[in-house]
Amino acid sequence: MGGGSRNREDNLSQEKRQHPRLPFKRQLTIFAESPQLKKTIEYDATGINLSRGGILLSSRADFAEGTRCTLTFHDVNESTVSRTGIIRRVQTPPDMNLPEPEHLYGIEFDDLISEEALATMIGTTS
Repeated sequence: MGGGSRNREDNLSQEKRQHPRLPFKRQLTIFAESPQLKKTIEYDATGINLSRGGILLSSRADFAEGTRCTLTFHDVNESTVSRTGIIRRVQTPPDMNLPEPEHLYGIEFDDLISEEALATMIGTTS
């Protein structure tokens, strides 16, 4: 059982990762319901990484965990891509003291992206 604590930490950090994450530095738009305004609003966002099951992005948007959202962006062929999902994680980096700080959003897609579609989105060939 030696080193069990480290193995447990590794398992905890990877247990929700069913698909490998790939770098995804692309501009996106996030659309979601604002509880304060009671309407759908849109914000600019920047992709950080992407997998078949979800995306990590940063935005000045102020959405809560559990919020349903739609993301739109252009793939490498300049085709518009739209994905729906749910915000599973919201994190504000500790050094963000701005009036509208950037938040990190972990979003789980409603449907898995195919390997072929993922390759087109990130610009790799299968």
